[in-house]
Amino acid sequence: MSEKKLPRKNFTGKTLLLITTLTLMPLLPFLISKCGTKTEMEIKDEELAKAPELEESINQIPKPKSITIKKLDEKDIENLKPTTPEEGSAFKAKPGDILVETEKIKVIIQQPSREIGVSTYGGNIIDADIKRDDGTFRDVVGEENWFWFLGHTLKPEKVGKWKENVIAATGKLDLLDFINANGLAETVFKNYIPNFELPFKVDEERPIKATKYFVFSDGNYVKIIDVACNEGKEEIPFFFFADIIDSGGDVEFFIPSSELKGYGYKSPLPTGLSVFKTDFIAFVSEKLDSSYGIFPETENNVSLIASGVAVIAYGMLEGDGLNSLLSIARGTSSKFITIKPSECLKNEKYFIIGNGSASSLTDEFFRIKSRKEKTEVYQVQGKVSISDLQVLPSKPRIAVFDKQNKLITTAGGDIYGNFKLVLPAGEYKFIAEIKEMPPSEPKIISVPSVQDVQLQIGKPSKIIISALEKKISGEEINIPAKVSFLCKGECPKKICIKGCEILSTSFRDYVYDPLPDGVQEVVFLKDGKTQEISIAPGSYKIVVSRGMEYSRYETEVNLQPGEEVRIKAYLHRVANSDGWLSADTHVHAVNSPDSPVSLIDRVITFAGEGVDIIISTDHDWLTDYEPAIEMVGLKDFLSSLVGQEITTFSYGHFNAYPLKLDKKEPSDGALDWAEKYDRYQKYGIKESEKEKFRFLRSLHPREIFKNAHLMKPENFARNIVQVNHPRSGGMGYFDYVLLDTLKLTTAIDPCIHRIFPPAGTCGGAEIVGGDTGLFIPLQILKDMANLERFDAIEVYNSYYEIPIVMNDWFTFLNHGVHITGVGVSDTHQKFQVHPGIGRTFVWVGKGNDLPSKFREDIQVKNTFINNLADGKVFISNGIILEDFKLCGARGNAEECAEMGWSNMKNLTSNFKLKIKVKSADWVKFDTLKIFINTRKTAAKSKKPVEKWPTPYYATSITPIPQEIEIQGNRFGWLVFETEIPLTPPAEDFWVVAVVSCENSCEPENPMFPVIVDKRVKPMLITNPIYIDQNGDGKFTPPPPTYAEESSQAPHYEDHQKNGKGIAPKSKRGKTDENNILEKIIKSLHIH
Repeated sequence: MSEKKLPRKNFTGKTLLLITTLTLMPLLPFLISKCGTKTEMEIKDEELAKAPELEESINQIPKPKSITIKKLDEKDIENLKPTTPEEGSAFKAKPGDILVETEKIKVIIQQPSREIGVSTYGGNIIDADIKRDDGTFRDVVGEENWFWFLGHTLKPEKVGKWKENVIAATGKLDLLDFINANGLAETVFKNYIPNFELPFKVDEERPIKATKYFVFSDGNYVKIIDVACNEGKEEIPFFFFADIIDSGGDVEFFIPSSELKGYGYKSPLPTGLSVFKTDFIAFVSEKLDSSYGIFPETENNVSLIASGVAVIAYGMLEGDGLNSLLSIARGTSSKFITIKPSECLKNEKYFIIGNGSASSLTDEFFRIKSRKEKTEVYQVQGKVSISDLQVLPSKPRIAVFDKQNKLITTAGGDIYGNFKLVLPAGEYKFIAEIKEMPPSEPKIISVPSVQDVQLQIGKPSKIIISALEKKISGEEINIPAKVSFLCKGECPKKICIKGCEILSTSFRDYVYDPLPDGVQEVVFLKDGKTQEISIAPGSYKIVVSRGMEYSRYETEVNLQPGEEVRIKAYLHRVANSDGWLSADTHVHAVNSPDSPVSLIDRVITFAGEGVDIIISTDHDWLTDYEPAIEMVGLKDFLSSLVGQEITTFSYGHFNAYPLKLDKKEPSDGALDWAEKYDRYQKYGIKESEKEKFRFLRSLHPREIFKNAHLMKPENFARNIVQVNHPRSGGMGYFDYVLLDTLKLTTAIDPCIHRIFPPAGTCGGAEIVGGDTGLFIPLQILKDMANLERFDAIEVYNSYYEIPIVMNDWFTFLNHGVHITGVGVSDTHQKFQVHPGIGRTFVWVGKGNDLPSKFREDIQVKNTFINNLADGKVFISNGIILEDFKLCGARGNAEECAEMGWSNMKNLTSNFKLKIKVKSADWVKFDTLKIFINTRKTAAKSKKPVEKWPTPYYATSITPIPQEIEIQGNRFGWLVFETEIPLTPPAEDFWVVAVVSCENSCEPENPMFPVIVDKRVKPMLITNPIYIDQNGDGKFTPPPPTYAEESSQAPHYEDHQKNGKGIAPKSKRGKTDENNILEKIIKSLHIH
């Protein structure tokens, strides 16, 4: 059959164009992305900032043998096979970002973007890994970002290809919203140095054109060249090159030049300052076999590290790190640079990517140096052995020191003990360590004459253990649990971080998440099934636990090298919280820069502590724990909600939950608290005043609360906004805004916090008429439906700040405002800050109190959130509330009111308070306090009330021991129940109860090691019962008054005699000059 042709006259040129367009339209996105990429990604010379000798610096780098540059789409990202945050990864590439692949590495550079966090605008390396045989992409990179003028960074206008092996990000400077140096100076610094002033204005525009060049090599590194050009007519003083680095995934800091001489960054110095001379800074993940580091070309660099974020000031070292920091802050450093008009400057550094060891990074750096200096480097190999073991209990690390005992690097061995690394010629000392055992004896060798090293480590013992819950029926089920090894006498493996010839931190980070003295090891059993634990031989008391509701199992062992001991630990839920779901509403993990804990590790720790609901609240990032819970097999033990810690730098932190997560959005949909647009039109700012208000773009707290409330998932009736650690000095909302809790006014200048001033003019209270407007008006606070209010306050975040926040909370109650008090851990670690302590218990009703029920039933989730907002909640670190109600007459009948704003009742006489509490027998309690309309609690601006509020009623109590025997296993608990007649005030009133341990818990916490802080004592805090005594349907208690200047004497004799409070006095007070810098640096930790 021949093809039939249509007459040409039926098709005009326009018709053909139309048909062609319609045919190709579905393919246009593909054609644009594939065919149009070259032009779109190319950058022209005139778009760049160029410094003298830029070309020479680029040409020094050997080009890769092969290089591919492409814009990523969804399929490309999937094909990368990236590891996930569940495993501890920091991968965050989105479609449109640029992938550069050479024969050795894969690197992703972010396109121009906007996200709130350590890095704001894109144009940086965000993900990187070596090329692997299995094709996976094991990224732990956070982000390396500029930090110029103490708060400016690159805002790229374009990111693309300039040369065959060069990607450039070019644009102007803009504020890094994450850091507010002016706010820090005006609030924290001036608290300790009253006349302190920064030497220059941070929040002003500078006429700098800037470009960041990424030069790809034939090795495992990228050379980064930063260029700044002064396009203005005036000199620009006080300049220095600096970077701010988000550490990224589940990593350890490695900084051999620090006082720790290796791993970690929390300083052992008395000042607590993490300020170091920095030759280089590296990040190591043994878990993912991935590492990376920044290796500067410059010498005499100094770093400041806080909360997992590092700042490197290149070439700014003068004397030691501390003096360098002070000279920068004061503007007296001789290292400052003045950029002349039309002058361009550059800074160079190497971004090196490794396989999980520090030596894989230093190997590459030694090769780079040897090429430049025309010297030789040599490969050294070796093996770490343990007696007759073919496979080691864990991977060894081998610390390498020079003749002056300076740590050069650490090599990572495989599970068989084999290792290799590259070193220049010289004499070196090698020492090996595994995490379970003390280090080996040192071996000294000369390179290159000796290139093989054999090291021997002692043989560990082994515990083979399982944990089971023994039901009353006799049924046994495996349960998640925690195993603590308490040393009897000195611990066999000693951890030394100062004053030793060889510091423990030369091998791994023992300072970020240290175990308490006398504890050799803590191991979580993810499901309670049989698990092997290797440990140094010695004598131990082994404690197996599952949080506050369970009994604990204890046994003692004396382990010999190579000995194996089998343990089956039986636990029983002796203090069951029937009808309540326990939750931690403030939790961090790997998506927070200061929490190097994988999501899998995080859910294992929470299940092991017996928490029912984990609420993710990473810093300005939304995290979903459900995939990790499912991966580990914990769906019967733990459920979760998605939330965010809205982390403003200088005016407080606020949690919001639940929130709607969106993987397509920056930071997975987190609220951006610094607006993306200028606010001139919104506030009617005149053209002539635009410059004055140019940088006032942070959201007012009321705007934050409203926007966070609007981010609730569609299947929830509401969500919660919570004020975090309100009195934690440099992180606390109430402290930051200088709140007067009686007047509900603030004294701080909003412009300091980059907030547009409600009064329309910048200035403190003395300038704008007494109130700078940074708090919430009383009428809004009283309106439970108003989106501009907050719903909850962390009463228990730090155990030591409970009294201060209790005073604030009671003041709100006396204003007639319902705010739910919650208990949280704010945990960033696995051990030191205890998961689920404090803990919030929310009433959901019997039968609904299972994590699996919570996950499956949206009605239970809504009940949980509604009741949390309503105050059907108690706070605890060990004591369980079984009953709490206030009964009284209503007419001729008796009625009882329980916790919760919606449970408020009109009762008039014959009041009786009923309370019943219980605990496991290893949790002690002996004191009951009742607070009713406690009025002398209000704080003046700058004067938080630190003493405990005065109770209405207080008494010593004696709980009754209970015991059950199940198949030969005995389990005990304590119970106390009482009914107290009350004669409350004639007005509307609220009632809060506190049960604690004040006398029988000396000298140490009986809950240790279930709670690792030996100073923490058991405590339970209820939420209020509300009584509308006058029956008008409103809650109008007597208003609060200011606290007395002198200490408030308690009402009961034991307290007066022994001088013991429910919690120790808060760690606040007068500061001498030696502690000024310690206080300042602690204020930088972002919690």
